[in-house]
Amino acid sequence: MSDISQIILGQEELRCAAMRNADLAALENILDPDLYFCHANGAIDDKSIYLGKMAQGNIIYRSIKWSEQKVALLPGDTTALLTGRMTSEVSVSGVEKLLDNRVVGVWINVGGQWRLRGFQTTPLPKV
Repeated sequence: MSDISQIILGQEELRCAAMRNADLAALENILDPDLYFCHANGAIDDKSIYLGKMAQGNIIYRSIKWSEQKVALLPGDTTALLTGRMTSEVSVSGVEKLLDNRVVGVWINVGGQWRLRGFQTTPLPKV
């Protein structure tokens, strides 16, 4: 595994911990100012809207588990894709949900720091 892959996986661990702990200050540093976050229901948030939903308690992450993670570094060494499967227990506007999704995260290197620029989830069919 490359050094950049380890960095991306480490940043993702920090992001998930910040989401579970509603640590908005940590998320402020991890999320890119131009964040594009597409939720499992198709709703799209930018950084301020996403952080606002968390600050208001409209999104509460109870657990987040990753599997099948892969990091692909794109040409230029400043952009990486993180793909895999994410299962989460989350409260959205007071409704408890168990999400099982395929995800793609786009990480970019800004001034030597890797930040999450894009996130897309696709719900997996229930078997």
